[in-house]
Amino acid sequence: MKTSNRIPFLLFGLACLQMTLFGQETKDPLIYKKQGEIMMVVDCDSAVSGKVVIPKMYQGRRVIGIGKSAFSRCRNLTEVVIPEGVTYIGSSAFYDCRSLKSVVVPNTVTTIANSAFRRCRGLQSVTIGKGVTFMGSSIFDGCSNLKSVVLPDGITEIGERFFNGCNALKSVKIPDRVTSIGAKAFAYCSSLTEVKLPEGVTSIGESAFEACVMLLKVNIPEKVTTIEPSVFYRCERLESISIPDEVTSIGERAFSSCTNLTSVVIPDRVTEVGKGAFLGCVGLKNVTIGKQVATMGNSVFSRCSSLSLVTIPDTVTAIGDYFFSNCVSLEKIILGEGLTVIPRSAFSVCSNLKEGVLGSKISRIEDNAFVYCTGLEELTLPLGIITLGEGVFASCKSLKSIVLPDSVTTLGDRVFTSCSALESVAIPDSVTAIGKAPFWGCGNMKSVLVGEGNPVYFSSGGALFDTGENKLIYVPASTSGHYTIPDGVIAIAESAFSECSKLTSVTIPDGVTEIPRNAFYRCSGLVEVNLPSTLTTIGSYAFANCAGLKQVAIPDSVTSIHGSAFRYCDTLTSIKVGEGNQAYSVEGGVLFDKHKTKLLRFPRSRGGEYTIPETVTHIDERAFNKNTALTSVTIGSKVSFIGMFAFEGCSNLASITFKGTKPPELPYDPEAFYGYQFHKIAGNAKIYVNKEATGFQKAFKGIPVVVKVSD
Repeated sequence: MKTSNRIPFLLFGLACLQMTLFGQETKDPLIYKKQGEIMMVVDCDSAVSGKVVIPKMYQGRRVIGIGKSAFSRCRNLTEVVIPEGVTYIGSSAFYDCRSLKSVVVPNTVTTIANSAFRRCRGLQSVTIGKGVTFMGSSIFDGCSNLKSVVLPDGITEIGERFFNGCNALKSVKIPDRVTSIGAKAFAYCSSLTEVKLPEGVTSIGESAFEACVMLLKVNIPEKVTTIEPSVFYRCERLESISIPDEVTSIGERAFSSCTNLTSVVIPDRVTEVGKGAFLGCVGLKNVTIGKQVATMGNSVFSRCSSLSLVTIPDTVTAIGDYFFSNCVSLEKIILGEGLTVIPRSAFSVCSNLKEGVLGSKISRIEDNAFVYCTGLEELTLPLGIITLGEGVFASCKSLKSIVLPDSVTTLGDRVFTSCSALESVAIPDSVTAIGKAPFWGCGNMKSVLVGEGNPVYFSSGGALFDTGENKLIYVPASTSGHYTIPDGVIAIAESAFSECSKLTSVTIPDGVTEIPRNAFYRCSGLVEVNLPSTLTTIGSYAFANCAGLKQVAIPDSVTSIHGSAFRYCDTLTSIKVGEGNQAYSVEGGVLFDKHKTKLLRFPRSRGGEYTIPETVTHIDERAFNKNTALTSVTIGSKVSFIGMFAFEGCSNLASITFKGTKPPELPYDPEAFYGYQFHKIAGNAKIYVNKEATGFQKAFKGIPVVVKVSD
């Protein structure tokens, strides 16, 4: 028996009822508490099973209530008989009585407190007497097998989590006197198909019908003024909804993932629509936005993949980030005069968007607003626009032309990156700031023109320059043959020559000190580059994917070369370093630091067998990357570090000999050594070590380790 409120069993044993359990007579398992002239059932032996009958009288006193948690966790209880005269069922009275199948609540009961039948997973039917006027929250929460309930006419509210998780419940009649539906009242009732709410209902709580995936129809009474957050979230079969005229706001995710919803009319009195209100409504085709809507949050129509046309009225002053993101059927947008900003990623991945009418008051288009609008061919920007953020038109592969109005002052990083159909852009005099790699991946770009009155930028031969910094910003991708950077230029911008596939050679003037990140990325036709004597730094991917580059002469002045600077330069056979260089040296076409302690770059074209010099202690990341000609490598005893992907893709490398007795230091988990350093090497590859070596079996989990007698 449970210990709470326990009265010594001998004091009431003579008055206990008789039960039959497994053919034996058992004494009353109930514990009572005297309250004046009446009795309450306050506890029960949790081991009780089968049927329990609560008596009308006990010790000459009427039993009028079932106390808090009285039958809680009586998991083998299958039936309970509640007598006439009981007026009160306390909170959690039958909590987790998972074998209880049916309950009849007599007419004398007036109150059923919170969680009374919560988690009674076997409960299938409940009959509630006509006298009940109050039922608390979570009454049937988690009653996953409950199929039918008749609610008493006297109740005025359906409390929070009332039927939450009753996934066998198909229908329920809500009494006419009910005025409020609590939060999550019907959430996760996955078999519920229809609910009729009384006309007197004034409020429907947050997530009230969340995940009612079979719900086809529900009426929202006219007196409801607010659609709370997530109220119909994931009602996947809901085909239509009528929002009452009195509604003034629609909460976050209110109709999100209602995948069968085809049309929505947002009433004129609505002033605010919360974020994600219609997110993922993939069947939504028609939307009418009311005349008083002022603000609409993030992702309101994101992933509404059937929407083709939307008009934002003039009253709307703000829409949120990702507003129409992934609306792949959207072909036309009309933005009203109230908007001043097109927010971040507002139309991202609207792949069929072809036309847009932008309000005249728009002054800023934020980062990635139209990214991956692959069907967008042209867009007229309103006069008065000041800022185009980072990647605004990135990957708009059909964009052929764009007119930048004279009001524009700022173009963000990668603003037109990968606009492969774009051929020309005119930069007006007003532009004073252009971010990194503005035209990276614009493979058909022929020229960038700059107004003669622009104080910061100018164009020459179709290329874009920064006057103040004496910097070359961009050379059109269509540039072919040899290109000479004009004298006086002392800086090259990131990605300046990126994807100039027809460029064969380039001369860089003295004064330039850095070849920055991606400067000549994917210049596949580049054969020769003349580096200036003032150069100190070659950045990451500076010449990456220059498949035609055969030789490079590193000037004495260079002090820093990033490990990926010449990545995927398949035909690079010769790297020369001046004898006066204090940072680097070359031996047999292999690039080292000055003292040959670090192996930095092994030519991809060099194959066969290779023995790393004994002076080497460090093999740089990607040093041998994708060298398909290399068959055997011997790694000296002093090598203590091998960088990420150092031998990745050496698909013919079959023999790897370590002279050292311990595996080199690893930048990541030692057991992942093979995965990071020797990924995709020859299928028959073996590791050879001397008999004193230890730890190699663990470090090279994917490659057989063979002990070889020391030389």
